[in-house]
Amino acid sequence: MIFKTKEKKKKESVSKEKEHKSDKISVIKTDKWMKIGRIILWTVILFLLLRGIASILAPGSEQRLEQIVTDYQADAKLRETVQVEAAAFAEDFAYEYYTFSGKFNSDYEQRVKRYLAKNLEIKSPSADQYQTIVNLASATEITYESSTNFDVDVHLQVTYVPMAVGAEKKQKDIYIRVPINADKKGNYAVSSMPAYVPQIKAAAIEPVDTYKGGQVETGEIQKIKETLNSFFTAYYSGTSNEISYYLTADSEIKDVAAGMVTFEKLDYATVCRDEETNEYLVDTTLTVLDNKQPMQQRLFLRVDYAKKHYYIKSINTRPV
Repeated sequence: MIFKTKEKKKKESVSKEKEHKSDKISVIKTDKWMKIGRIILWTVILFLLLRGIASILAPGSEQRLEQIVTDYQADAKLRETVQVEAAAFAEDFAYEYYTFSGKFNSDYEQRVKRYLAKNLEIKSPSADQYQTIVNLASATEITYESSTNFDVDVHLQVTYVPMAVGAEKKQKDIYIRVPINADKKGNYAVSSMPAYVPQIKAAAIEPVDTYKGGQVETGEIQKIKETLNSFFTAYYSGTSNEISYYLTADSEIKDVAAGMVTFEKLDYATVCRDEETNEYLVDTTLTVLDNKQPMQQRLFLRVDYAKKHYYIKSINTRPV
């Protein structure tokens, strides 16, 4: 019995030693492959680093870099010039192109001819139906076909005055694409007939949200509304000195919007509190008059309270 027990313990000891060796071999093998992987990784990184340094220090690399920068600057300058000059040229052409009397006359062709490339001709519209008046001509997009050829999309707002007595005027938005070429001197010409393009549509975007903040008592809201009524009267009809009374010392508002419209009334205002800055956050809709025509505005204001008065810190078109 004693012999068997000793023999059993010996076998268990040998078994555990084998297991320990097996684990040790596994760990050594795993560690070995990890080390090899690290060596390969660092070799690749070092190779790429040396290759990058070599390419920078190689003969002519400085000249190549300078050329890349020069080309980029030239391209940026060209696009900036085109955005101003070619866009204005296309707008002027589109204005003349869509302004006609409704009857055939040489005046139309002479006006349009000034913008056309050689041998390109555009006849005067003569349907005897409408005289057209262009209220707005605005370039909306430029497509660059090459450094000298580009298409300019122009939005026109056109009023159609009927030739027949008693018929009503109508207004329509027109979108045309004007092909324009430039010469080496930077002069422009319309190189082909304009094409009608689809109307620009609004993106499917959620409207501006309102402020988020703590509740404000009704009494405070009423006092803030009274301040806003006085402030907007000065803002739309007063002077810079007048509105300074309503502004904080660090206010972003520097001048008035007087001369365009007049303030009529405050339609509604919601007020909450910014818990971090302790400022009042006002989301308000108001009505202004443009030559007695009511126009609505929605404005977002930050308001401070100090020395028993409310002061305007900022005005924005969205909650900021």
